[in-house]
Amino acid sequence: MLRKTALFLLILCFISGGWCSRLAPPALTAVLGPGDLDPTFGSNGKVTTNLPAPLGSAVLQSDGKILAAGFDQTNPCFVVRYKSDGTPDPTFGSANGKQTTPFTVSPNAMAVQSDGKIIVAGRGEVNLQHSLAVFRLNPDGSTDTTFGSGGLVITNFSEESRADDLAVLADGKILVAGEVFIDNSFLLIRLNTNGTLDASFGTGGIARPKMGPSAIGAAAAHAIAIQPDLKIVAVGFAEQSWAIARFHPNGQLDEDFSNDGKILLNFDVGTEKASDVVLQSDGKIVVAGFRAGTFGPNTVVVRLNSDGTPDVTFGSGANGVVQPVQGVNRATSVVMEASGKILIAGSTTVLSPSDFILMRLSTDGSIDTSFGTSGIVLTDFGGSDDATKLMLQPDGKVVAAGSTNAGFALARYLTVLAAEPVLQVESGSNHAIAVDSVTFERDPFSVVNDFVLNPDQRTRIILFVGNLTLESGEDASAVTVQAEDSGGVRNLQVEFVGKVPGFDSLTQVVVKLPDGLANGNVQLSVSYHGKTSNKGLIVIE
Repeated sequence: MLRKTALFLLILCFISGGWCSRLAPPALTAVLGPGDLDPTFGSNGKVTTNLPAPLGSAVLQSDGKILAAGFDQTNPCFVVRYKSDGTPDPTFGSANGKQTTPFTVSPNAMAVQSDGKIIVAGRGEVNLQHSLAVFRLNPDGSTDTTFGSGGLVITNFSEESRADDLAVLADGKILVAGEVFIDNSFLLIRLNTNGTLDASFGTGGIARPKMGPSAIGAAAAHAIAIQPDLKIVAVGFAEQSWAIARFHPNGQLDEDFSNDGKILLNFDVGTEKASDVVLQSDGKIVVAGFRAGTFGPNTVVVRLNSDGTPDVTFGSGANGVVQPVQGVNRATSVVMEASGKILIAGSTTVLSPSDFILMRLSTDGSIDTSFGTSGIVLTDFGGSDDATKLMLQPDGKVVAAGSTNAGFALARYLTVLAAEPVLQVESGSNHAIAVDSVTFERDPFSVVNDFVLNPDQRTRIILFVGNLTLESGEDASAVTVQAEDSGGVRNLQVEFVGKVPGFDSLTQVVVKLPDGLANGNVQLSVSYHGKTSNKGLIVIE
């Protein structure tokens, strides 16, 4: 028979030859909103992949698939590709969505070319002398041997170096940002499409301006963004301060930006780093990072005018500076929604161990209280969790990728009210909240007030769905329920669709199970007007 859930207390009682019901309110989600995990992704919005290394970087492909890379110090870099629903992509790599590359590179940045080839940049390890390294893969994960030397480009300096970010330019050239150890400079490198240095950029393909007065010291360009006029904005740190610079397309500093092309921002509290940058359509520059606090780092967001001056309209009298959340947290990535709202991801250790933290600011820098809980969402993967990369999908959903104790961790969030139906599942699992009846002769589902099921000796189930309301004139034929078992995918017969009495935000969908369904796990999903819900599991025994 069908497995019944224990968490959804639907208590049936037989009265006067008919069926009645009493619904005890469970933890239901009728409509999902901004900041909620997207149940159509992974398991209730989350994906973990058991791997021996943390995630170094991730990137979103134009088809919605997600690439992520990691390195464990003892084996070559590996790359994983997920389908848009968070499941491994078996068309990529040699092991169900995973490709182990031949390169001992610790990845910090990824990008995808227009032809689907994948570029990974970071620091060469083991036999690669801790040098800036870039390699390229074909769309299927195999090594692109037409790039560099056997697919790899190594750029050596007198000291250790590494890449922290990269961008594929409109002409196909590859811009890489990073650092040379204790050089007190930003490092930008531009490569031709075949991996050779582009001599028309900087000096022999390399731009390496000092970012402060000290001859030596730690400095790095952590992130870059390309303006519509092809000028390059780079952010990072130098002189224990935030460092921001703008370059002409040829690699020379842009002196229209803060007079000499570079800025040092110091909050007078110790070590400070800018982690990421995003550009507004009006030319303003939003930078996210952190500063030292009494007990740990604090997230800071800054907005600059296009000339590098602070935007005093951002924040509440803070001269362009906003500290969104009190307590210990660290921003690592920032994206901007089409509405102009700003999403910042990172980690927080307010509760130990750390969790993913996602914050949203309104366009004026104030916390957007319509998002999550007072503008904040914490996501726990059960370990020490750190979000590394934030990726905005064209549909407005946002994916945070990072690490947990078990390896890679990804979560997808809604930024607006959900358009899809929401199939109700048990808290903490993907088991559908469902009620079944076997061979009842009449009214087997008491929550159906005006529909009598045929006594045809077939099992029927009620599914409970949020964000689904039939339009005037529509009937059960407007809703489709798909079942996926070991034999494949099939449509189930939908016999009734209607509101749950006393729960107007929930819709009941009654389906008849066919004889052909195999015993074991069956995944169900509900579709309405071209929008498909998350999947819910039932077990046929």
